[in-house]
Amino acid sequence: ARLCNSIEIILIDDCSSEKSIRESNEFFINRINAHCIKYYPLESNVGRSMVRKFLVQKANGLYMLFLDADTLPDSKTFIMNYLDIINSTPTFKIVLGGLSYLQRIKNEKECDFYYYMGKKIGEISADIRLENPWKYVVTSNLLISADIIDNTPIDTSFIGYGFEDTEWGIRLMKNFQILHIDNTVSHLGLENKSNLVKKIIESSENYNRLVDKHDKFLTNWA
Repeated sequence: ARLCNSIEIILIDDCSSEKSIRESNEFFINRINAHCIKYYPLESNVGRSMVRKFLVQKANGLYMLFLDADTLPDSKTFIMNYLDIINSTPTFKIVLGGLSYLQRIKNEKECDFYYYMGKKIGEISADIRLENPWKYVVTSNLLISADIIDNTPIDTSFIGYGFEDTEWGIRLMKNFQILHIDNTVSHLGLENKSNLVKKIIESSENYNRLVDKHDKFLTNWA
């Protein structure tokens, strides 16, 4: 009860295609019956950037911790690690903990390629991420001050999969300091190679949007 007076947990179901998932979510929320947990099942799929905007609109806290549904913290002190940063260095208002593949629940052989690529591209230490802080802004594991989101909101013109986080990171970097730490969550959502390729193709439109908006910056960075 004391914890619910200090935090709120907001869960959004972006119109799950499987009815069983929605039913399980509702059963779980009703069973817990805690006033600090709010659950919003959407009637239509609105996409990643709009879901994050919706989360921001529903939140009341001074800080927001974004976590994707297919992630799991790697440390029992995961929350405390973020709180220690806030309390010891309040100037840091954007903190990213990073991703890992330490925990794996999909052990099918067809997911091996995704697992390999994820470790190679996504499992990056804080020291390396700090070299280009904007490049590794991902809302799958991000702590951010609410006033910064009000000042620099997520661009909802990015529809579908990919690059909305990168675009946001570029704009955040121009006005705020971005801190990267090693406080990872495991990405559990492994997929087969065919689905991964589909996502890459799907992301091409958002990549074009990213280039259109930040062509000069990306050219200079490259």
